Amino acid sequence: MKFILIADDENTPNAFFPFWKIIIFVMVTIIVLILLFPKTLLQEVLADNRPAAVKLSYLKSFSRNNPNNPLLIFYLIEQEIEMGQITEANNEIEHFKKISSQEDIKSQLMWIDYLLLRYRSYKAKMNSPERIADLKKMREMSSTLINMNLDQHQLRILAWDNISLGNANVALKIYTDLMNTNQLHTPQEFAEGGSVAMQNNSHRESSAFYWAAYHKEIYIIQKRQYAVDAIKALWAGNYVNEALSLASQLPPIMLNDRDLLLLLSRLALAANKPDLAQDYAIQALLLNQKKTHE
Repeated sequence: MKFILIADDENTPNAFFPFWKIIIFVMVTIIVLILLFPKTLLQEVLADNRPAAVKLSYLKSFSRNNPNNPLLIFYLIEQEIEMGQITEANNEIEHFKKISSQEDIKSQLMWIDYLLLRYRSYKAKMNSPERIADLKKMREMSSTLINMNLDQHQLRILAWDNISLGNANVALKIYTDLMNTNQLHTPQEFAEGGSVAMQNNSHRESSAFYWAAYHKEIYIIQKRQYAVDAIKALWAGNYVNEALSLASQLPPIMLNDRDLLLLLSRLALAANKPDLAQDYAIQALLLNQKKTHE
């Protein structure tokens, strides 16, 4: 076998740091952080539900220091499946079975089986017999899983999977249960419920989700958007008077928007309230003139 050495071009700038040094630096940083702030860092890593290579590196480092922590190994398996590291995940599954108690392992193992099936179905060719069979099995498994002891993140994954599987009603049940049991926390999570409800043509439920997102949001522009979504959801269901009632609860700072005022003017006309429509239209005109002269 011949090896050809090619000299570097003197005019070609070298990278500031070689790639292998960057990798070593990242790994050393991870180890140092784990030693200094093990519990805090682990909580922050687990709080981020998005699959990512850095998160996976964190979990692998933590698991090496805590090889008999079933919860940590479980999160590692989830992440490995999300990242397509199926061989590694299968190896961890065998270890997970050995260190887990028999009380809670059933739902966790079924969830892992679901994730593996989910990954396989997404990798299969569209409309292939294998993919069709996998999707059918996913529907069957999801109907069982929603009644098992899963956390909020897992249930939200199931909800959106069921929308893709044509079971929007199952997705709405999941989000409704999460809302009723106070397991939705962020504005985005409540807004997800609003979107799911709209896909079920459940307009009042959708409005309730978006209105909850409105109350949770702290930034004015996004807060106003959630209010608009809540009002539009009721209007789409022809609940125009309820939509106007909701709009009447908005403070002046929320109404400081021409497009929203014009929307409310059209809504008032739809509710056969021309005086209110005129009032909103005049506010929109005055606001437009004020901004023109600023």
